[in-house]
Amino acid sequence: DLAAKVPILGTWDDHDYGVNDGDATYVHKAESMRLFLDFLGEPKDSSRRSQQGVYNSRKFHVGKKKVMVVLLDNRFAKTPYRTWPFRLQDWNVDSDFLGEEQWLWLERTLRSSDCDAHLIVSGLQVLPELRWISENWPRFPESKQRLLNLILSSGARGPVLLSGDVHFAEVSRAKCIARQENNGVSATPRVRELYELTSSGMTHTWGTKGPAFKYLFELYMWLYPFQYQSKGIYMDLNIGQVDIFLQRRGKGARAELNIIGQDGDRHLSHSINLESSAESMGTDWACEGFKGRPSWLHTLLADLVVIGVLVSIYVVCPWAGIVLALRVMWLAFEQVTRANLKLFKHMHVGAVDKRDKFS
Repeated sequence: DLAAKVPILGTWDDHDYGVNDGDATYVHKAESMRLFLDFLGEPKDSSRRSQQGVYNSRKFHVGKKKVMVVLLDNRFAKTPYRTWPFRLQDWNVDSDFLGEEQWLWLERTLRSSDCDAHLIVSGLQVLPELRWISENWPRFPESKQRLLNLILSSGARGPVLLSGDVHFAEVSRAKCIARQENNGVSATPRVRELYELTSSGMTHTWGTKGPAFKYLFELYMWLYPFQYQSKGIYMDLNIGQVDIFLQRRGKGARAELNIIGQDGDRHLSHSINLESSAESMGTDWACEGFKGRPSWLHTLLADLVVIGVLVSIYVVCPWAGIVLALRVMWLAFEQVTRANLKLFKHMHVGAVDKRDKFS
């Protein structure tokens, strides 16, 4: 009934894609893409089926106003990087989430848009800083910077980021500054704010793993000076809802970012203004959390507390150390397997029928 009344759009993240922390080396990605688009009801002759990834955009008319939903694919062309237990930053300028085909499409889409608001959807979080155990755009700082520059310099009005993946919900807020030069003289810095609503997930979260795990995770999130986090986190089952108000007499456009729990209540809510001007404000932007940069002492103390808690758990529960050791061994096996798959990527690994084959 819902699908018959409401348009359902979709992009994917790793577990929809077919492998945890998946990237461009996944050997079944073409087959996964076909099945995913079939699930969404994408027409067989859709141009989306012939591109490198499931990225897409769609425009909605609201009276005389327009809203665009932009769906990014951060898996199909993603550069591989080390996953669990440590996901470190990769400063290589060639490391990328989208692939050049998708970058060119995204630039054309945003620069040519006449919409009044743009909801830009990424499977992975874009704004929040690097975290120990999660994937996000800061893993590839050059790629993240390219995305922010493009969004903020494209002239696209009212951009709002939407994401998932992390198994909890939060609202992130960045202050972005662009410095332009006129004949070699720095102009007055221009400032914009960018928001991101993260909702994850509808079936399980860190909060559904039991009280002990929930409280430990909340301690971790409370201790660390996360500079982008606007109003704390929500740990239980949730969905995200964005309400956009475009036609307000004498007032600019506004959006409400909401996290709604299984009880139907709004547990996180943030009202933001959407800029009314489509002016392109610069090409190079410096974005940081609205709270400012945390002190190194605060970060160090948080690290020491978290490490102390983990060591205490392993002392009290020796089996936890065994589980960690087995997980590290699996990581090593996974890396070797990936290397072999890359070496033999041209070998057929699936059955061939009258219509399809995958390799």
